[in-house]
Amino acid sequence: MARKPSSKLDLKAAAAATPVRLPRTIADPALELQLLEELKPRTRYERLVAENIVANEVRTLQLRRHRDAILRHYAGDKIATRIKRAVPAFPDERVVDLVRAWVRGSEEVSRTLEELGIDEERVLTDVFVAWIDTLSTVEKELALLERRRARLRKEYRELKAERAETGPIEDAEVVE
Repeated sequence: MARKPSSKLDLKAAAAATPVRLPRTIADPALELQLLEELKPRTRYERLVAENIVANEVRTLQLRRHRDAILRHYAGDKIATRIKRAVPAFPDERVVDLVRAWVRGSEEVSRTLEELGIDEERVLTDVFVAWIDTLSTVEKELALLERRRARLRKEYRELKAERAETGPIEDAEVVE
């Protein structure tokens, strides 16, 4: 189990600094429809396999977003703690603003952190080490999803090729 880093920063301020607000569902219905349209399933079975491919893609996107959110969230907590340690007089609101801007990739905040003696790479490394078990589990699941994607896509290509070989079935003619 991952060791959870402790923080002496006010929890309300830390919660306000949480950089990512995950929607109730990360799935994007428009993306799902686009992926299905690109696969162009023509039979019910092809559609079933295509839907599995799309579900796999959605799950992969969700996991990647969760993994990135873990890193951003806990790195943001560490950045906030280090800012408060470097400049105790910084108001909590200012710390929260800096952390949010850092999460969004602000070069200005990166320069400010450097001026305060805060090494971003070190913070990210510390977070990675602290959460290695969780992150490893996520990466293993991502690898499984990648293998599943390859298997599903191969199955889908084989279905399409099989249908192309047999061609359309002509209407039967009733002979008496």
